[in-house]
Amino acid sequence: EASLVRLVMNALQGVKSSLISIQKLSAVFCSNPADRTFHCIPSVWKRASSTHSLGNVLKSMGCAGLLVFLLCEFVDYFTNMNLEYSLIRKSENHQKDQMAEEKCAPKTLVNQAFAVAVGKVLEGYICALDTVYASAVLRRPSSSDVELSLHASSESGCLKSVVHSEITLLEFYLHTKELRTQIEALGNICNLHKLALSLSDTSFDDLIADATYEFRNFYRGGDLLTFLYAQLNVADPAHCNLLKFLFLQSFEPYCGFIRSWIFKAEINDPYKEFIVGDVGHLPPNPHIKAGISVDFQAASCRERVGVAVPCFLRDSLVPLVRAGQQLQVLLKLLELCIHVATRDHSSQDFLPCWSGFSNNGSSYLSPLTFSRDDIEAMVLARDNYYKRMNEKLKSLFSNLEIRYQQVATHAPLPFVGDVGGN
Repeated sequence: EASLVRLVMNALQGVKSSLISIQKLSAVFCSNPADRTFHCIPSVWKRASSTHSLGNVLKSMGCAGLLVFLLCEFVDYFTNMNLEYSLIRKSENHQKDQMAEEKCAPKTLVNQAFAVAVGKVLEGYICALDTVYASAVLRRPSSSDVELSLHASSESGCLKSVVHSEITLLEFYLHTKELRTQIEALGNICNLHKLALSLSDTSFDDLIADATYEFRNFYRGGDLLTFLYAQLNVADPAHCNLLKFLFLQSFEPYCGFIRSWIFKAEINDPYKEFIVGDVGHLPPNPHIKAGISVDFQAASCRERVGVAVPCFLRDSLVPLVRAGQQLQVLLKLLELCIHVATRDHSSQDFLPCWSGFSNNGSSYLSPLTFSRDDIEAMVLARDNYYKRMNEKLKSLFSNLEIRYQQVATHAPLPFVGDVGGN
């Protein structure tokens, strides 16, 4: 039984060889009737009424271990930019591999952030699995185990030990129930739970091929945020914290798009996830008359068509897009004024920008994080920042007025013609 516990422990870490062994053992135990002749073995056969029930226990833990294996490959698929090392290459069916590589959709920053968050959850799961042995021993009611319990709790985790564990298979099964429930919830979110249930009915290579298909068809960008938001609204209290963590981590790149657009009128979107896109450098407006050397170009960003927008942002979509567009106009006008009034400054010196605050300060906190003290500190910091900006603008306008008066006394100021040419 100690060897069997060690095998199951490795399987719950997602070790492929252990999963294959569990798959074969569970099939054998589930297909054969109970053998009562081995009653002299005190552990397994006392606690399992039949080989069929033992097979079900192994199958249950094998399914959880398969989920861990698939979730690890899920993380690798969306965080590894080189398809050569992705799960596609691990299948033996080369024809399916080629088709999978051709149809593989481009990755997104939102999906990468989601995959990283899933990886952090898996790291916490492995750390919790490392404490199962100490937890099981500490909960034994026998007083003779007190000294052993204290010794076990002070030693390193069971995953770092090469010796056989002293806990039974049933103890290991019961003490990993909550961990397996968490993994099942995570597998449901990643659309992998159904694949894990077919552990005993499908070959391992076919499972890998089916998982690759699920990865390629998983939610992308704004659709993923909509899916997580909808799941969070109907989440069970036991899984609410998990979903909230995944949602916040996935939303952070998209929140970065919004910050950059409404505060800087810039877009850094390599996978075209945001509703606003860069259309490249447009030529200067031909209707602008000569006389001013400012390269006053038209706006180079416009709304993308067919891009998925998170459901919770659809009502704010129009003001969100217009905020960046209006900021672009203000930047162009400000550049024109600076060119006329003074050459010692740039537009970045006069417009408030979210990068002007310290990244470590309270003003940089996520808008989804609420704290009264942090918000008060944020308001105070922004008020001080705006006061400094207003002082700079007053100085700019004063210089602009002086420059206008100097030019007006000597010669008329060149002007910009109508955009429409009228």
